[in-house]
Formats: sequence, structure tokens, C-alpha cells
Amino acid sequence: MVWKFMKCTQFRDVRHHDEDLSYLCPQFTVDKIADPAVDLREAESEHRKQEEVLKRFRMRECNLLVATSVLEEGMDLPKCNLVVRFDLPTGYRSYAQSKGRARAADSHYVLVTEEGNRETFLRQLAEYREIEEMLVRKCANQEPPEHEEKDADIYTGSVEPYRPANSSTSASVNLATAVALVNRYCAKLPSDTFTRLTPLWSVRSMVHEDRTLYSCSLQLPINSPVKQDITGGAVPSRVLARRVAALEACRVLHRAKELDDNLLPIGDVSHIHCPDFRCDTIDNNLYLPTPLLILGKESFRLQGEEDSTLALEELEEMVPRDSLEPRPGTTKRRQYYYKRIAEALTDCRPTPGRPAYLYHIGMVLTCPLPEEQNTRGRRIYPPEDFPQGFGILTLKPIPPICPFPIFTRSGEVRVGLELSGANVVLDEEQLEKIMTFLNYTFTSVLRLQKYLMMFDPDSSENCFFIVPTIKRTKESEACVDWEFLDRIYDNRNLTPCPVKEEERAGFVFDSSRYHDAVIMPWYRNQDQPHYFYVAEICAHLTPKSTFPGSEYKTFDEYYFKKYGLQISNSRQPLLDVDHTSARLNFLTPRYVNRKGEALPTSSEETKRAKRESLEQKQILVPELCTVHPFPASLWRKAVCLPCILYRVNALLLADQIRRQVARSISLGTQELTPGFKWSPLNFGWSLADVLRKSKETRKAASEAKSEKAADSAEEAQGLDAVPIKPEEVERPEKTANDIVAEEESKISEDWMEIGTWSNDMAADALEVDEFDPESCALPSNVTLLGGKDRVRYGSPTSWLGFEPDGDGYDSEDDNSDCLGGDYDRSDSSDVKGPSGLRIEFKGDVAEAVEDDAKSRDEKNSSDTSGTQDDIPWDWEVEDNLDDEEKITEKYALQFHEACEKNLLLIKESSLMVRSHEPLLIQRKTKNGQGSVSPAETLELTDAPPLPLLILPTTSEDNSDSGVCIDSEDPEASSDPGDYEDEQEDSVAMFSFDAQPDLEGHPGPSPAIILQALTMSNANDGINLERLETIGDSFLKYAITTYLYCTYDTIHEGKLSHLRSKQVSNLNLYRLGRRKVFGESMIATKFEPHDNWLPPCYYVPKELEQALIEAGVPASHWNQADLPALRQLSREEICRLVKERSEELNPNTAPGGTPLSLESLPCFIPYNLLTQHSIPDKSVADCVEALIGAYLISCGPRGALLFMAWLGICVLPRHDVDGQFDITDPATCPQVTYGSLKAPKSPLLYNVPNPECQLKSLLNGYDAFERRIGYRFRDRSYLLQSLTHASYSPNRLTDCYQRLEFLGDAVLDYLITRHLYEDTRQHSPGALTDLRSSLVNNTIFASLAVRYSFHKYFRHLSPGLSEVVDRFVRIQEENGHTISEEYYLIEEEECEEAEDVEVPKALGDVFESVAGAIFLDSNMSLDAVWRVYFRMMKAEIEQFSTNVPKSPIRELLELEPETAKFGKPEKLADGRRVRVTVEVFGKGTFKGIGRNYRIAKCTAAKCALKQLKKKGLLSRKQ
Repeated sequence: MVWKFMKCTQFRDVRHHDEDLSYLCPQFTVDKIADPAVDLREAESEHRKQEEVLKRFRMRECNLLVATSVLEEGMDLPKCNLVVRFDLPTGYRSYAQSKGRARAADSHYVLVTEEGNRETFLRQLAEYREIEEMLVRKCANQEPPEHEEKDADIYTGSVEPYRPANSSTSASVNLATAVALVNRYCAKLPSDTFTRLTPLWSVRSMVHEDRTLYSCSLQLPINSPVKQDITGGAVPSRVLARRVAALEACRVLHRAKELDDNLLPIGDVSHIHCPDFRCDTIDNNLYLPTPLLILGKESFRLQGEEDSTLALEELEEMVPRDSLEPRPGTTKRRQYYYKRIAEALTDCRPTPGRPAYLYHIGMVLTCPLPEEQNTRGRRIYPPEDFPQGFGILTLKPIPPICPFPIFTRSGEVRVGLELSGANVVLDEEQLEKIMTFLNYTFTSVLRLQKYLMMFDPDSSENCFFIVPTIKRTKESEACVDWEFLDRIYDNRNLTPCPVKEEERAGFVFDSSRYHDAVIMPWYRNQDQPHYFYVAEICAHLTPKSTFPGSEYKTFDEYYFKKYGLQISNSRQPLLDVDHTSARLNFLTPRYVNRKGEALPTSSEETKRAKRESLEQKQILVPELCTVHPFPASLWRKAVCLPCILYRVNALLLADQIRRQVARSISLGTQELTPGFKWSPLNFGWSLADVLRKSKETRKAASEAKSEKAADSAEEAQGLDAVPIKPEEVERPEKTANDIVAEEESKISEDWMEIGTWSNDMAADALEVDEFDPESCALPSNVTLLGGKDRVRYGSPTSWLGFEPDGDGYDSEDDNSDCLGGDYDRSDSSDVKGPSGLRIEFKGDVAEAVEDDAKSRDEKNSSDTSGTQDDIPWDWEVEDNLDDEEKITEKYALQFHEACEKNLLLIKESSLMVRSHEPLLIQRKTKNGQGSVSPAETLELTDAPPLPLLILPTTSEDNSDSGVCIDSEDPEASSDPGDYEDEQEDSVAMFSFDAQPDLEGHPGPSPAIILQALTMSNANDGINLERLETIGDSFLKYAITTYLYCTYDTIHEGKLSHLRSKQVSNLNLYRLGRRKVFGESMIATKFEPHDNWLPPCYYVPKELEQALIEAGVPASHWNQADLPALRQLSREEICRLVKERSEELNPNTAPGGTPLSLESLPCFIPYNLLTQHSIPDKSVADCVEALIGAYLISCGPRGALLFMAWLGICVLPRHDVDGQFDITDPATCPQVTYGSLKAPKSPLLYNVPNPECQLKSLLNGYDAFERRIGYRFRDRSYLLQSLTHASYSPNRLTDCYQRLEFLGDAVLDYLITRHLYEDTRQHSPGALTDLRSSLVNNTIFASLAVRYSFHKYFRHLSPGLSEVVDRFVRIQEENGHTISEEYYLIEEEECEEAEDVEVPKALGDVFESVAGAIFLDSNMSLDAVWRVYFRMMKAEIEQFSTNVPKSPIRELLELEPETAKFGKPEKLADGRRVRVTVEVFGKGTFKGIGRNYRIAKCTAAKCALKQLKKKGLLSRKQ
């Protein structure tokens, strides 16, 4: 560093004293010295200085940079025209990297060496030059000479261009442009970032009439649908031969629909019509022949695509991309839907003289409230013990619905509808009494009538009657309680009125009146009286008893002083009462959360106070109360009516969807058989289960506490007798391998070796038993080194050791997972991880960069030994060993001779300049004509006695895009891993292929359909999230399979585009809206007082619309004004509303000035009673959940049929033959659907003897089949699944991309369904987290390496080979533990981190083999799962036990109000993105990744790490 500083200072002095060198502006930079772990401030200062120097050099503010080898690689520098190296290269890598800095035109590379080392260095330089020439020969793009190109141009006009449209104005391609068009087409084919697909040209010569002619054959990349070689005619030159072949290729590609009529590669979506006809859906029932829509990438043709796709595209075009309006199908776009009333409850008002159906609302207490939840110790009232109840009276039969639970003060009550055997025929008088009872119940008892709501029994919707019923005996049928109807009719105007003292003088207490009574104190709140249940008649209390508190002595005194009432009967007992329930939502229990876990109960002290202290009780005097005509037992049932009727309507709507599907496609039964009963609606738990589990938990905690106390007592007594276990006697001595294997097993079982984990899991990691050589009996010949410094990492949250707080990170929600490994603690200034990364400081942030030091690579490779993938000796290879050695000796001799020639050339040429010789540099003139300017002589006045070596460099970089790396020999890659036969190795007994018989199948239960219709924000015991997860995965699988089997020549890019259109939220939302799902959904929490209409109540549509248009809240209207509205017309109502609006004048203050935002009234612009607001995406979620519901109930075939009914193309549809009348639905036959057929074998027969070539290419792949435990029937699937797009030698099959497209969907569904069927019943959030952590590239790539997929992976991509080899090395170092997708490396105070991604190709191959097994087994999901469950079992169990969590979600849960993610910003390199998350008041943290999702996830992990270390998180997990 000192020398560099001195040299820089010398240059600065020279520029001041020599005018010819005044243009110099020198700077210097060196390696970082400060240790960030010791001196963080100094390390940051060094980093800032280095960045400032490099910035000046890039901006041309500095033109002379003195530096160490730090600039060899990893730094972004501009092109240099002179590079002088004083320290000689340490190897070819160093030589190539430093020489590569001289990239400017006419640049020079100067090496300086001492005289004593001259010979040694010249030999090294000769070797470097020979290596460089070998690489150039292999990689150089051998373009033809310029004169051949000019000669070929002469023939351009001689050959007629190709015009698809045969028009002089249409697009055309000729000889001059054909090669470029073919290259453009190849570049459009799907490929990864490491591979550039190009056509392969093969030119052969021939002699014809003493003339040499050339013919060219062109082979397109293997993922092109055009598989055959394209050969051009014989022409005079090689260049012309290539052009002729390219022109023919353009013709072939256009005919194959790979180029459109504009001769452009298929890209954007377009719509065209064809004369084919098929049937389509109208009004869900009618099917008409319509022109077939063609959707695809430009003129790509889709057969059988729904015409709704066109509507989808038109809908997208309706919203301009620059519009501020929310886009359709998104969460931000909300729409209002009128709440739907079931058809069974519409137009069903009983009329005089017509028989009506009576459905008794049966209520049975299934689980009484336990003592610990019964805070006041009140009596439990089983509803079945009381004869009075309620019933539904309707003219329409109500379809069977499933019983459902409600949760009252007494516990869990099961509710069901019971049809009475005898119909009810009403007369006018009875009808009048029933209507009075109905109005009285919902208006006076439940007080549900609100503003805008009007009672009208003549309305068409929601017009069934609620009547009181009575059972004379428990076994008898319920009938209408006419006596109670008369009683209510007679007391319909009863209100509590003050009773004069004279009238109360003879009051006598009658206990029978109060045993089952609701009472109303008449001395207070007479306009809105309070209702109380009589809980207990307190015989020990009288008006003369002591009043609780010190202000009054007795109850008598209290009532006299406060209300002026003198109690006449001083001996009457007092009443202990409870408020009647103001809470009318009993759909979910108050004492259990949504996960089915019991909430904490009141303490024993609180219970005792509420049960014994008079201050905690409500005490009333019978003399001062009026008894309500409703008995308490019936009132307790009456308060349940709103939630019961709400649930009944929802279940009927669900059944309505089931019946609609059954009517359209015969999936399910429209009319169920008499006596059919659905299974009860359940939440996945019952109250009894919750209470039992809570009791067991408390018992276990108590026992554990007792055992701990006993252990402590024993230790205190000094008990030192240690029992000897039988297995510890006479144990044979273990080998070193046994010990290491045991410890690895112990760690893998107890330690969460994955970054997608929760904080609880990270905390548990502190208790992991580490391998301690001192406590382990080692063999005498074994010594363990570095035992204390070796740390096993399970998460990137631990860098150099276990932190005392056990920090842990979670992975990204969608496609992310984590990384773990072993690495040693380093004393260097850079922290190095298993990935070959080091941390570099950038101001107050840190960034992970690659560390490709050769010495480290060699060390890592030498440390890997004894793995299960060691390759056994192959005797056939040994037989050929002599030949291989001879070949090796031959190449070594050739290399040595070439190096000697290079050495002689260097010595004899002017490349070497001695120290006493002048240095001559020749430069080209600015006109670029190649003339040479006069040589400049540089006098080295103070130069040391060192010879100079000047090597001219090319002006362009050498590309490695042509290097061919042979794949490993299959025979040499045979793996000795344990062969697993095809027996079910602990595979779950659940069958993915099982299909129930749909003949006579009733279809899904209304309960499961209702679950699919219920949004999570409804706060119900059920919601669609679990069904949506399984439905989403099956939707992806079904569409993927359909596209793959239907379009066997379409490459993966187009298939992905088509799938994305089908599974998009916009498409699903549109399908759901067409089926009117929004009106049937449960979108908000049930609040009877706010968003529910009782039967026979309605809101006038005119008034509702006028209020919405006027913006007048309903609360501004007096209920007394409403009855008069019934006699008004729409115009009169609108005028009245307008007047009221002007009167209220909500937008201006009295002075005419506008009101401030804070003073505006809060107003929801829709009517909660009749409408609900639903985001478009929620409708799409509902569609996915309904698919899941049909999948669970009716099997895969049922779900496919339901999807076809929705309008999703997943099954081939049979055309409708014959004529029919479109106006008569009865004449329109139902659409029938077939089954998908497995595609034909992928083996191509456009090469001679393909079977023999297949056998040759798959030589040695038997070991791979044994490794995965599956033997292919059609081995061409195996070859295709392991062939990369760059592997052109495979002419027999396509590449793996199509199979990867299929396998990705297959594995996603298999894993998701397995998790869904798990007996642990994962919550929706846990299910989503598990799915994203198990179905991602990291898990798949890591498992691919563990099971040796990479050894059989065929590719010819140098960049891919390098990345795969590095990842394989990391995995082998880590013992094949599952690693995270991103190595997240930070240091103490750093607030930025960068990810390094796992190679995607390995994960793709893992998926493609799954797709190959799926097709080879005749599309059997069970066959795939048998293979893949064995490979993934450990990770599935590990994650299922400790559910991981997305770091983004974890951060937002811990900091919901303060954490905010910023917009992504592109870095200067253009390849990476930075995302910032700010936690207000606690810091700003940044993450870097290749896209927004990865960068956001990295930023969240960085924030969690730093906040946990600093103890700044708001809420601990």
C-alpha cells in the first residue's frame, strides 16, 4: 500500500514539472485491510474511499490508476488502452483477467519482470499464450472472409424472395436477410440466461463438372418444433450455401406457424377466426355454434378455446395502461353486488287456503359450556328441553341442507330443519296473526328494524314466515303454537308503564311467573325498555336487605331516593337477572379463536367475585317489573333466529350452485332421494375437541411442572446414583465413519437445516447437541481437527456462530427457501461463506460478492470425500486406460512443443523490451484507415533495470459463447446409491388417482360449497383459503396437462403464455362473475343490526338509489318519516331526498365555505343491508375454492367437469349434432366431455435407427433409474427430461422444457394436496407457507444434487456448467442439506444484503423428470408421488412440524404500522434491483436481487436480522 501511494505521488509530481505529462490525473486503490469484525468504522471508510476512486476513474476524472490485484476481477472498470503490471500473474486466470482490462481499441498490455526471473517468467508466458490460443481456436467465431460475403451478395437478386402473402407489398425475406431472420427466431426460443441458442450449420463440399460446389444443412435448436434438418441446394461458395439453407428454413418455419405472415417470430397475442364451428354457452344452459376463436402468440391456433377469451382481451383493452383506474381482476378494484336470496326463499309467501310447508328449527345442545368458561356459574339451558320453538312456514319445499353449529351462552348447539308431516293451511285471521307475530319478534323483541327498512309481507323476495312452534312431547312433531300466537297478538302493544303506588299496594309475589321469564323494569327507559332474563329468585334477599355499597343502606332506600318509589311488599324475594343477549351473531364462539384454540378464561378470583359479590350482580324487584309475554326459553331461541336464518340462506345458495351444475352437466343430483341427509357443517374442530385439548394441555403443563419440582428436590438431596441402561453395556467400538454418520443424523433430525423457518424453530436451535469430540469415544487411530471452530448453519441468520437470541429468518412467500451449510470461521477481513462469497462493505451497507479464489476451490474439493455418491471402479474403463493414457501423453507433448515455439517467438520478436532499450508504441491514425503514425520513443530515465514486455491486444472481447463442454460419461457416472424398489416406502395411503363413482353422486355438500363462498374477512368459522390453495394448484395442474397433451408441438414459452391467460385472476374473476358468484359470496362479518334483512322486510330500491346518488347517509333520516314513502313515486322520493340533502348540506358549512375533510360525515356509498363490496380478486379466489370443493368431494374428474362448466378448457368437448331451437332450453342437449389421452412417445424418427441411438445416449442411465426407484417403460421420456436446450447432439427428442412445464404443475399439485390432507389440518397461512417453501427452485435443485440428477444432465453450456458445478460443490460440502435460494450474508451493522441464486436448471430437471414419470406411467399421479415422496419425505415432515413463514409476512406482522417497502430501483449494472424497507424510527434496510420479489425478500430478512439483534421488534413471537 505504501509503495502504491509513493508511486501515485511520483506521478503527481511529474505532471507538475513536465508540461508534456500535465494531462495525467493519477489515483490509487488497494485491497481492504481493516477487519470489519474489529474495526467497522475503518472498514467502511476504506470502502468509501475505494468507491470514490473507481467512480472518478469511470467518469474520466482520473486517467491513471495505480492499484493492486484487487482490480483483476469483480470491479466494473471502463476500457483501458494501457495496462502495466509490475507484479507478475500468479496463474493463467490472473493473466487473463488483468489482460482483459486492456479492452480499448489499439490497447497494450505491459508486464514488468526482474532480470533474474526472466527465463522462468518467459516460460510461464509461453504457456499462457498457448492456453489462450487453444481457447481462441475453440471459441472463435470463424466468420467467412469479406470477399466471400461480397461475392454472395451478387446472387441476392437471382433468387426470388419468399413472400407468404404472394403480394408485392407484403413482407418478404431474401438471401441477404434470411440468416438474420433465422438467428432472430432462435433467439426467441425459450432459454436460460446461460445459453444463447443458435442454429447449427453444416457445410459439405462436392465436385460437379470440375467445379467445387457447397451444400449447407441447417439444424435448429432442439426445442424448436421443426426437428428435421433443412438442406439447401448446391452453390459455388460456403457463404451462399448458408444463405440458401437459411431461406429454405424461413419457408419451413412459416409453414410450421413459427413465423407469422409478417415473417416475425410468434410473439404477441392476436385473435383470428376460422371457419370451424363448435358449441358455446349462452345463459349457462344454451349452446350455440359459433366461430372458433384462435388465441395465441400471433397466429398460434388454439382449438376449442372459449369465446370468453375474446371478452377477456377486450376487457383488458378497455382500461388504458396509463389509467389511474384499478385494473379488472385486481384487489384494488371493488364492485358492489346485491346480496342474493335463495330461490327456495323467494316467491314463497303463504296465502290463505294453500297448503304450506312447516319446517321446525330443531336445536340440540351438543356440548355444554364447561365450568371454566361459565364465569357467572349460570345454569345451562339445553334448548331441546323446552317445548316451544320456531319454524319456517313457506309455500316452497326447502331442499335438504346440512345441520350446522351455533354457539350460545349454553354451549355448542346443532341446528337443523325438520319438515313437519302435516301441511299448514291458513285462513285470513291466522295469516294476520302470523304477520303480527313476525313483525313483533324482529321489531320489538330483537329490535332489528332500522332506517330504510320497511316491513312488507307482500314482497316477493325473502317472504317466508317465521312462526312459533310447540312440541307436546319430545317425540312428537312440532306444530304451530296458535295459543302463543293469540297471546302475542293480544299483547302486541304491550310496553312497560309506570304502576301507581295504590295499584301496587296489594302486590303478591308468584314465583311461577318468574321461573322462565323475561322482565322489563317499568320505572326507567320506557321508550326502549331493557330486557332481562330471570336467572335466580333470591329468597334470601328482600327490599329490606343491605344494599351493596355505602351510599344506600337497603334496596328500599335505594329505589326511594333514586326513583321516588316506595316498595309496598317488603317481604318479596328479589331477582338476580342477566341482560338478554345484545349479541345476535352466534355463528362462532366467543371463547374459541378461529384456529380452534381455547382462549384464556377468567381467573378464579374473578369468577368468585361475579358469582358471590352483589356488586357484580344485577338485582331487580319483582314489584317494579313487567313480565314480557315471551318466556325466557323462547327468547333464548329467538335471539338465535338472525344467525340461523342467515346460515340457512347461505347454505341454500350453496346448494343452488350444486343444483345448477347438476342441471347443466349432470355432475351431481338435482333432486336428492327422500330421507337423504348431508353431513353436518364443521369448522375442522368441535367445541368438545377444543375443550378436551385445552384440558389435556393444562394437565400436561401441570405434570411437567410437578416433575420439574420433583427433579429439583432430588438434586437438592444430592442423589448421585446413576442408573445404567442396558444398551450402554458392552458396546462395540465405533469407527470414525460410524461416529460422523451418527452425529450427522442427529443434527439432521434435531436441527432445522433450512432458512425457511420460524423464530420458534430458531430458538429451538439453541438446544441442539453439537458434536463434542471430548464426550465421544473415538477410536484410537482417529483425531478430529478444528472441532470447536466448526459450526453447522441452519439458516443465514447465523453467520459466525449461534447468537444468544436464536435469530431465525423465513423465506419468500412464493418461490423461496433457504440455505444452510458448514464453513469455518475466518480471521480475514472478509467473511466467507459456503457459497464462495465474501462480504464487501459499501458505506453503511454490505453486499455479498463471489469469491472464486482458486486456492479455496482446491481446498473445498479436497475436503469432500467418502460421500454416498463416490463412483465405483468401472472395469471397462480400466481396460481402456492404456489408450486414454496414450492420448493424454500425445496432447501433453503437443502442448509442450507449442510452448517451446512460443518461447522462441517471444525471445526473437520485438515483444520483449530490455531495460536499456527504448519503448516504441505504434498507434493507428484517427481516420481508421490502418496507416501507422510515426513511432513515439519513450525515454525511461529513472526506470529500474527491468525488461518490458509489450503484448498488443485485440479491440474486442473474446466471447465464450461457442465453447462445448461434454457432459459426463454415463458409465463413469453410475451411482452406487441404495437402490429403492417400487414398493411403497412409507408413502401416505392417500391416492391422488382415486376417483369416486359419479353415477348417482349427489355432488359436493352445501357445507363445503359454502366454505368456498366465504371470504376470510367474514370472520366466520369457515373460509375459502384452504380450498383456494388446493383449487389453485389443481387448476394449474389441469390446464397444464390439457395444454401439454393437446398441443404437442408448441414450445414451453407459448404454453406458459397460454396457461397464464387461463389461470389469471382476471380470467377467473370474469368466469365467476358470469356465473353470478359475487351475489352468493359471504363478504363481510355477519352483523344483524347493520347488514341483515329479516324475512318480509325490504328497502325500497328507489329510496336506496336516491340516497346513494345524493350521498346522504341513512342515519340522517328519521324513522318516523319512512312509512309515508310507500305512497310516493320514484320522482317524489328523489325530490324528497334532494330537499333533505340540501337541508343537511353536507358539503358546505353554514357560511357557504367548503367543509374540511375532517368535518365531512363518514358515509359508505352503498347499502349494507342489501349490497356488499367485493374485490375482483376475491371473486377469482372463490372460483379457485369452488374448484377445490369439487375436487375434494367429486374427485379429479368431478373437478375437471366443474372447470369445464365454468368455461375453462381442460377436457375435450363433444360437439352437439342436429338442429335445435335456441328459444327452447328443453331442446338444447347438455354438453358432454371426454377424457384426455396421453401424448404419443417423444421419440423422433427423422434420424436413422433411433432406437439404437437412444440406447447409446442412455448408456449407464440404469443407475439413475435405480437411484430414483423408477424404471421407465419408454426411455425416450428419460432422455428428454435430462436434455438441455443447448445439447444439440440429441436428435431423438425435444429438450426438457416442455416436461419441466408439466412436471412443475404436477409436483405443485401433489405437494399441495399432500399438505392439505395432512392430519394436522394446517391453517391457510401455514398451508401457503408450506407450499411456497416446498415448491420452489432451491428445494428442487438441492434434491436434484442429492439424488445425482446433475451427473446425468446433458448440456453444452459453459456458463451453466460453471454455476452447476459450484452449487454441487457447495451441496457436497454441506452434506447435501437443503439450502436456501439466496445466501444472505451480512455483518454487524450492515443494513444491505444481496442474494446469490441457486441455478434454475437443476430445479427444472427435477421437475422435468417428474413430468416424464407422469407421462410414462400413463398420467398416474400416484406413480410420481411414490418416487418423489421418498425423495422429499424428510423435508416435508421437517417443514410440517415447524411451519416456515415468509420473512415479508413476518416483518409486517411484527411491525404492521411502521414497516413500509419502497419502490424498486435498478442498479447501475442494469441486472439487479434494490428494494428498501423502512421501519419508522428504527432504521432503513435494503436488499439486492435479480428481481423485485427476491430483493424485497432479502430486504425483509436484513431488517429482521438487524431489528432482532437490536431488540427493536414491536412484538415477540
